[in-house]
Amino acid sequence: MDMVWKDWPYWLKGGIIFAIIGFVSGCVLSQNDTFVLSGSSDVVWIVYMAISLTIVGFIVGTILGSIYGSIKNKEK
Repeated sequence: MDMVWKDWPYWLKGGIIFAIIGFVSGCVLSQNDTFVLSGSSDVVWIVYMAISLTIVGFIVGTILGSIYGSIKNKEK
């Protein structure tokens, strides 16, 4: 059974897209000296930012995808 991208539910598509955006944003923001905590290691900070923004991005994307899916299904 192939489950290709177009067969995924909207909440999962939104979660994956926003998780990727969150991961990339976390990696980019962790390189900025403004967001570095004093006394923290660079590697720990990069991992923390990437993981936390990935999780937040997935949650936001899941909510938005779910709303989009429910609106789109009402139109049918």
